[in-house]
Amino acid sequence: HRDLHSFPTRRSSDLHRVVVSVLSGIGSSLIVAVLALVSVRLMTRRLGPTDYGLFVTALTFVTLAMFLTDLGVSSVAGREIAKNPEEAPHILGHNLGLRLTLSLALVPPLILLGLLLYRGSTAQLYWAIALIALAVPFQSVRSVAAGFFVASIRNYLTAAIAVLNQLAYVIALIVALYAHSGIVGCAAAYLFSTVIASAAAFFITRREVEFRPRFNARRWRAVIGQSMSIGMIQIVNLIYLKADTFLLSLMASPHAVGLYGVAYVIIGFLTLGPGLLMVSLIPLIARAEDDELESLLRRAVAFLATVGVLVACGAYLFAPAVVELLAGPKFSGAVTPVRVLGVACIFTYVNNAFGFAAFARNRHQRMLIVSLAGLVVNVASNIAVIPRFGIDGAAWATVGSELVTLVGVYVVFRRDVGVRVSLVAPLVRPLVVGLVLCAVAQRFLSSGSRQGLEVLAYVPVVAIVYFGLLALLRGLPEDVVTGLRRISFR
Repeated sequence: HRDLHSFPTRRSSDLHRVVVSVLSGIGSSLIVAVLALVSVRLMTRRLGPTDYGLFVTALTFVTLAMFLTDLGVSSVAGREIAKNPEEAPHILGHNLGLRLTLSLALVPPLILLGLLLYRGSTAQLYWAIALIALAVPFQSVRSVAAGFFVASIRNYLTAAIAVLNQLAYVIALIVALYAHSGIVGCAAAYLFSTVIASAAAFFITRREVEFRPRFNARRWRAVIGQSMSIGMIQIVNLIYLKADTFLLSLMASPHAVGLYGVAYVIIGFLTLGPGLLMVSLIPLIARAEDDELESLLRRAVAFLATVGVLVACGAYLFAPAVVELLAGPKFSGAVTPVRVLGVACIFTYVNNAFGFAAFARNRHQRMLIVSLAGLVVNVASNIAVIPRFGIDGAAWATVGSELVTLVGVYVVFRRDVGVRVSLVAPLVRPLVVGLVLCAVAQRFLSSGSRQGLEVLAYVPVVAIVYFGLLALLRGLPEDVVTGLRRISFR
């Protein structure tokens, strides 16, 4: 009887923590986004498209190889800590020992591969790759600590660390750029900020859990065996996300990489929200009964589909102003990729709901096939279109591969998890409203004196009109309607 009476309280407490986690994550993401915009603006204005493209090349190359230091271990560790909190010291210790070993082993061959792959380029690119590669072990420490707080639905701590990381980066970047140290100084700023954030994450975690690196090869093999399926999915997904920029760095000029890098930064921050929401929901999804799971996932899909279409509309309408604000007129070539990649945001948002839910239910194994299919489509289409269409073609290749991945994830999810949630229905009304809104708003914003940065003042107006039209069509997500009713009653 005690368990039955306490269930509503526990559920209410979990919901409260999810809300706090999501809201703090959103707040920190906005702060990080503003700081990131400052850093990108500093680099683009000081470096120009070509040198900024070289920095993007170095950063993409190193982060593309970082998957070899994780292999899904941190994701599985977070899930196991959520199930068995008392085992946190041992889980974190073995995770940290394994991650540090893999990271330290990766750094030398990574630097050497960079020298070979980009032979003939500038010495600054080589030094930038080396400095960013040195940050890999510190990133591993931060990732281990983040897993502990995600498991306890306390993303506000990882969010605070993210803010600290970005703030340290901006400060170090200002020093480097005003010292005229070029992309080498930018890479050194990246390394410095990573060290600061990793140290903070480690000591914050140590205040709650006494853990230290544990070196046990037999335990590591067991952990890797358990995490390999999700690790392979993460590897494929990371390559998938970086493939277009990486192929551009090999097949196009640094100038083109710089333009695409600006577009990628904009879209990258626009797609932070769905992952943040679904990570916070993982503990609830993992413990939910089938009927609860269906309701929870249906609401998540409806919400993410609605917001995803709004993001796509915003990318189409305000891309010129955002690019001008972020990087200046020299980067105007990034406008079309931003608009095209905005379409991909719709599929990315909905995909997050099904992908994270499958992982939370431990039904993600077949997702590897879907991820591989998406990767093949992405790489093949990029190789086909980049020589002729450049960065615009790379953006359209991403849209196509995102659609293929979404359909595949949905099919596998329904088969393996067994929960039937509609994929098309949540998108119909938002898409109709979005298309009408883009057509009307584009004519309005492009007429008269509404040009340049002034159009950004209409961002909230577009959002209000979008949700207003959805309300008229009875297409608002259930949670949005509930929230509006509570506000009105107050």
